[in-house]
Amino acid sequence: MARSRQFYINPRLMHTKFANQCLQDLKAQGRNDSVFRYAYTALSFHLVGALPTPDLRRGILDLSFDDVLQHLVNASFVKGVIFQLSVDSPSGWITLILKSIKMLGFEDSDHIYAHQLAAYDRLIMMELDKYGWKAATKFLLSIVCIVRSTWNYLICQLRGYLLR
Repeated sequence: MARSRQFYINPRLMHTKFANQCLQDLKAQGRNDSVFRYAYTALSFHLVGALPTPDLRRGILDLSFDDVLQHLVNASFVKGVIFQLSVDSPSGWITLILKSIKMLGFEDSDHIYAHQLAAYDRLIMMELDKYGWKAATKFLLSIVCIVRSTWNYLICQLRGYLLR
C-alpha cells in the first residue's frame, strides 16, 4: 500500500490539466484539425471533473466562442448549420461548456458564467440579425433554447455525478 502512493494519479488534477490543454488548443493559431477536434469534444468532459484553479479561470475567461465557431466553419470534420439545437451541435457544445463553468465552484462562477453567456448571446443575435429576424421570433427561439439548455444542464449534472 505504501509503495503505491507514488503512482497515485489524482483524477481531478488530471482533468484540470487536460481542460487547460483543451482551452489552449482551442485558442492556438494555425490549429491542427485533429487536435482542435479533440479539444472541442473533450473540454466539457474535463471541465466537469476539474479543480477550480486560477489558470483554468483565466483560460475560461479568455475562451472566445466566436473564434471556436469560426474554426468549426472551416474545419474539415464539420459540415452543416452552425446553430442547431442538439448536444452534438456547436450551440449544444456551448451550453455544456456554460453549465460546466457553473459546476466548477469558482468563487465568482456566476461572473464567469455571465461573461461567457453574454458573449454567446451577442454571437447568436449577430447571426439572427443577418436574416432579419423579428423580436417575437427571437423570443420564441430563446424559449426553445432555455428548454434545451435545461435538458443539457441535467445531462451535464449527471456526467458530473458519475465522474466524482
